[in-house]
Order: sequence, then C-alpha cells, then structure tokens
Amino acid sequence: METCIYYFTGTGNSYFVAKKLARNIGGAELIPITKLAEKEEVNCSYDNVGVAFPLYYGGLPEIVLKFIRKVNIKRDSYTFAICTRGASSGQAMAQIDKIFKKKGNRLNGSFYITMPDNYVRVFQMKSGEEAKEIIRDANRDILEMSKAVSERKDVRRSFSFYGFIMKPFYRNFIKKVGHSDKNFEVNENCISCKICERICPVGNINLIDGKPSWNGNCQQCMACIQLCPNEAIQIGEKTKNKGRYKNPYVTIEELEEMGE
Repeated sequence: METCIYYFTGTGNSYFVAKKLARNIGGAELIPITKLAEKEEVNCSYDNVGVAFPLYYGGLPEIVLKFIRKVNIKRDSYTFAICTRGASSGQAMAQIDKIFKKKGNRLNGSFYITMPDNYVRVFQMKSGEEAKEIIRDANRDILEMSKAVSERKDVRRSFSFYGFIMKPFYRNFIKKVGHSDKNFEVNENCISCKICERICPVGNINLIDGKPSWNGNCQQCMACIQLCPNEAIQIGEKTKNKGRYKNPYVTIEELEEMGE
C-alpha cells in the first residue's frame, strides 16, 4: 500500500515529524500543501493519506483548511492527521473529520505531537537544549504513531475544552490572518540576504530596495522572523528579546524547497 503525507510547515516541526514518520513506516511521498494552493481540486489515489500541520489558535492553519476542503480521497483509504503543537490540543481533528464526512470519508487516525513552540509573537522561545529535549521526548510519540499508522489503527480524540473556548479566537484569526503581516517591520540589521523571501512558504515576501515587503497573504508561520540571521524582522515590541527558533534537524535549504 502506498502512503502520502501532505504537510505545511513554517520553521520545520511538522516537516520533521512527517519525515520521521515516512522513514519509520518504510517510505511515504511527502507533498507540500503550498505547492497545491492554486489548484481548485486535488484528487488523491493513495491508500494511506496523511496531513501534517501546526496548531494555530486551536485549529487548522488557513492554507490547510482550504486544502482539506478541496482534496478528494478514495473512500477505502486510511486517513490520518498529525498536528504539532506547543502544549494544548484543539479542534483541528474535529475540523478535518467534519469535512471528510461530508465527502463520504472520515478521519481514522488523530495524532498530536508536542514540539517546541515557534509563535514568537506571543511566547518566549526555548533555548537550543530545551528545544532538543522536547524533540527527544517527541520521538517516542512519533514511534508510537508510526506503529499505529503502519497497522492502520483507528485513533480517535476526545472533546477538547481548549478547542471549544478557542473557537471565537480562531474564527477571528482566520478572518484576519492574511493581513496579519501589516505590523511586520525590518530594522537596520537587515543585510538583504533574501532568506525571508526564499523561506516564505506562500511567497508573501518580496525585497524592495533590498528590504523585505509583505504582500498581505500571511499565514503566521513565523518563518521570516525566526530564520532571519540578524533578527532584523520584528513585530513591533512583541518579538524583541524573545529568542528565535528553527527545528534543529531541518535545514534552511529543506525549508526553501517548500516555498512557492
């Protein structure tokens, strides 16, 4: 049976987990969701179909939500979702299951993997060693998930109170996410290296006169802020002195390959 994993990632966590899972189960095609953003419909003929993504405000990233709505999967396929999160679970699995059921499918496997948080807009970033310790712990959950996916097991998640209370915040987030880059700014530390332009998974950044300019199609993945080598990109005072994070086992080159 052939397996594919569609994924969306900003600083590498979801890609790292998808890559580890693919290796553990003997192979899977890894497909960036960003490469399918312009398609009106996606037809998938794989026997096992996974989706890997980070948790945003207790729910799906906008680009993943749109993808789930347009992907068509065989009715006898085993479907699974991998959600990387900082701590809490949410409504993401219920969102996917609801959409799949409307198409005659359902979500078979639901997996949350705790990884270092990258939402520097709100949180202080973990130090290098702290982040690696979290990832070492996550490897145990990835192995358990790999076994369940290999055996095509049903793994369901119970009601999430956090997901319930976050619903109004999530709706507001999705409504405004595209233009959430309006407060992004660049300072004199910018060296015009173009990493932010190349790393943006949705092609939302262009350099104008050597400085990044955002185009109002942001996904809040934090890649541009996190991967700037000089910490020249900020969101006002919110991101100053908070450290930066990239998954230490994913290269910038790998992330650049996922961009549009």
